[in-house]
Order: sequence, then C-alpha cells, then structure tokens
Amino acid sequence: MIGVYISILILLAIIVYLYFTKRLSYLLKSKRKLLFKSLNKVEKWFLAGSLIATFTFSTLTNLVSSVIYELVSPNSNKEFLKIDEKQDTSIELISESNEKLDKLLKDASIDPRDIEQYLKNLPLKDGKEETNARIDEWYQARKISLEIKELLLVVTKVIFEQNEDLTNTITFLKSTGKTDFAGVLENIQKYFQEGDAEKIKQEYFSRKEKVEKENILILKQSIKSTEALFAFQQTVDLYKELILVEPTAENYFQTAYFLHKLKYFDEAANLYQKTLKIYRDLAQENPRAYLPNVAETLNNLADLHSDKNEFPQAQEKYEEALKIRRDLAEENPIAYLPDVATTLNNLAYLQNVKNEFSQAQEKCEEALEIRKKLAKENPKTYQSDVAMTLNNLAILHSEKNEFPQAQEKYEEALKIYRNLVQENPRTFLPDLAMTLSNLAILQNAKNEFPQAQEKYEEALKIYRNLAQENPRTYQPDVAMTLNNLAVLHWSKNEFPQAQEKYEEALKIQRDLAQENSRAYEIDYARMLIMGVKLFKKDKSNLKIAKGILERYQEVYSAQELLKLIRKLE
Repeated sequence: MIGVYISILILLAIIVYLYFTKRLSYLLKSKRKLLFKSLNKVEKWFLAGSLIATFTFSTLTNLVSSVIYELVSPNSNKEFLKIDEKQDTSIELISESNEKLDKLLKDASIDPRDIEQYLKNLPLKDGKEETNARIDEWYQARKISLEIKELLLVVTKVIFEQNEDLTNTITFLKSTGKTDFAGVLENIQKYFQEGDAEKIKQEYFSRKEKVEKENILILKQSIKSTEALFAFQQTVDLYKELILVEPTAENYFQTAYFLHKLKYFDEAANLYQKTLKIYRDLAQENPRAYLPNVAETLNNLADLHSDKNEFPQAQEKYEEALKIRRDLAEENPIAYLPDVATTLNNLAYLQNVKNEFSQAQEKCEEALEIRKKLAKENPKTYQSDVAMTLNNLAILHSEKNEFPQAQEKYEEALKIYRNLVQENPRTFLPDLAMTLSNLAILQNAKNEFPQAQEKYEEALKIYRNLAQENPRTYQPDVAMTLNNLAVLHWSKNEFPQAQEKYEEALKIQRDLAQENSRAYEIDYARMLIMGVKLFKKDKSNLKIAKGILERYQEVYSAQELLKLIRKLE
C-alpha cells in the first residue's frame, strides 16, 4: 500500500505543475502532441523520469510487501482453501456417484448394506487388476449375477479413483511441509485400502481435539472413504459429527440426503428443514444464487414425505418447488426446464396415487411437452424421459377409460424404447418389456386378444432372458406376465394353455414368497384366489390365501382381496 500512496503523490505533483504552467488543458483534451511541443528539454526529462520512477517504485514496493507478507504470514490458509474446495467437491461427487449406483442396486436387487461384505472379501490392497480378476472369478463361478458384477466394478472403480486422489493430496501436503496432516491421511489411506471403515472413523475421533481446520478436512476425507466402502453406520456417525463441527447448509443437505437414502426418515426430515431455513434466509439477500437450493431442498423434502405416505405435506412442498423452478426457468430455461419437468412428474405421480387423475394428467402433459422440447435439442439425454412420461400418461388415460389416447401414448413410448434398445439393450430392455406388458393389458381390456397375446409373449421372452442373468429382480416380472397370459387364454376359452401358464406363474410366485414373504406373499395370495375363481382349484387354497392376507390387513390391496374371499367362500 505504501508504494501506491507515494505513486499517487508523484502524479499529483505533475498535474499541479502542468496546471500552474497553463498546460493541463492539453492533457485533459487529449492534445498530447501540443503538450509535448510546449515542453522544454529539462521539463521532458523531469516528467519522463517522474513517470518511470512512479511505475518502478510502485512495482518494487508491492513486490517487497508481498515477500514480507509471505515471510510473516505463512500461506497455510491458501493451502487449506485449495484442499477444502477439493474435499467439498469430492463429497458432492460421491453423492452423485451414489445416485448413479441406485439403478445398478435396483437391477441387482441387493440391499446397499450388503455391498460392504462383498468389498471386505475383495483384495482391494492388491490393486485394480487383482480386484477385477476376483470379481470376474466370482461371476464365472456363478457366485454373483451379472448385475452384481457390474455394480462391484463401478463401486471399486470409485474406490481406486479416490485412493489416487488421497495419494495426490498426501503428496501435496508433504511438499508444503504439512507432514503431520499428511501422516493422518496416510493412516486413513492404509485403512481405506484394507476396507476397515471402523479404523477410519477412529482415526478421526482420536484427533478430534487437534487443530480445527485440519480436523474438518480429515473428517470430510473419512466420510468419503467410509461412504465409498458402503460402510453406512460409520458414515452416518461421521456425517453427524460433520454437522456438529461445521453446521452449514451444504453439510446439513448432504447428511439429510444420506440418511434419507437409508430410510432414517425423521432425522433426514429434521436436517432438510434446517437446510431449508438457511437457504430461505440466504435467498432473501441473494435470490439468484440461492433459490435453486431452496427448490432442490423442497423437492427432496417432498420425496421424503411421499416415501412416508404423507401426501398432503409432499404435495405442498412439490408445489412450492415447482413455483420457484418455473420462475427460474423463465430467466434461464436451459438450466431449469429439466427441473420443472421432474417436479411436474413427481406431482403427477403423487396425484395419481391420490386418484386425482385429471390434475395428474395435466401435470404429466406439461412435463411431456417440456421433455419433448428438450429431446429435440439433446435426444441422447432426454429421449428416455420422453418415453417414461408417455408411459405414465398412458396409464392415466387407461385409469380414466380413455383407451384410444392411452394406446396412442403406449405405442409412441414403445417406438422410442425400441430405438433406445438398439443403442443400449441392457439399460432399456426392462423398460421395453414393461411398456409391452402395459399395452397388452390395454388391448386385452379392449378384447383385442391376438394383439395383446403378441405383446405379452414378446415381453415374456425379454423377462425370461433378463431373469437368467438376474432371477431375483426379474422372476416377479416373469410370473406377472405368465399370469396375464393365463387370463388372456382363459378369456379365449383356451383352457389348457391358460392352465399351463397359471401353474408356472404360481410356482414362481410361491418360491418368491418363501424367499421374501413381506415382498411377495400378497401376490401369491392373489394368485391362489385366481386359481379358485378361474380354474376351479380346491377351495382350501382360499384358506391359505386368507391366512396370508390377514397378516397384512393394513394394506389396501390385502383388504380388497379379503372381501373377494368372503364372496367366494
């Protein structure tokens, strides 16, 4: 700063001199040539020397000041800011990775908590090649399905990338003299490579009373490591510690999101509410920066209420999120129209569950219009969303008995899914089979039996192939499609074919109910009742079905089936 002040004083002295010699007007009117001609030789040397001295002195003074500042105040804060930003970004990326893993987890039909056990039996410390070889060995020996193999390959890829990031961070810290901090991260890396989440957690808590800034960075690195290892209990403990030592909106949101995914609904709701309050306050001062965060938090809170069947609260939050996102999309449609469509789709689903079909249809149609517009610009990203929205809209038309409109939407969705399957069969074959089944149900209701049978058989073929690789996920779909085919054959008086399909479906459903009673017993009971009603099976099956359904009297479908049993008895 001293250099700046002295430079200003020199320039002021030059201006005063020009003023008193009546030559300042030349400078103000940009008549530099006239000014130069009016100066004698001594004045030219004086002015030129003054300007050069001003520039040189200012530069040298600032340079010396910087050096002195660096000597007096070490640049540790700059280093921490750099690492801290990397840590925050990494936590967000882990959450994004987990979102992408959701579909793989669903396809593999596995509880995320079970992944930790698989990881403990993998030779992670021996490197990527050894780990991938072990995963392939398990698959070849039929110890895991193809879906679980793909899931483990993705999870371990994230782990090895994170291990590399840790190595780079440790190297950086050592180069800047932060050997103590680097040593702690080396311990975390060692436990990370061993897959020992509990020791990672203990490493953080053993240093809890140390320098606060370093401590938070170690905590965030510990969260990344335990989350990548699918060690959920340790990750929960560390997230809870994070919001104690650094209670920011971002940390509340990340913790709430993680707890929500683990179905810790009450704790997640409380943290979402805290997040929402902070973002609302920030949005009062800077709406452009923070309203998107308000909308995202509202949307997640609505998802949580929906998961808990708290539909009025869910609808209230979705509608507020939708209003904000509509306003944002008016200013920046490219950035926010996809969010508008997502919220509309969520609202439509909610209203459909509440039997508010007209309102749901209105939301679905608007979402479809937006997604079609987006797909014109970027088909690879949005075509699947268009097909999904068409399918949802067709279901709504079916429930309102608007069969021609429903069929039109199903056929449009079917065409898109067939094209998508050509590019990516593994991702879109299940969606294609689902749409074929939905269209077949509609055609069956319209007594278009040959067309319905054709669609059912194509769907069944797809589901059988998928079930060979992943029976746990797709056997229920095989059973459902066989059951639907049995009803169709029965409607056509083709009783031997109907009986054959029914028996196969019943066997699959019985096996599923034995394996996972909570998930499949009601469907098994439904199939037993259908056997008595359509195929004149022994009425003792009604007693078995009744015994099952009485355990689920809080479920609406079970209540309806019990009413049907009373009519058949």
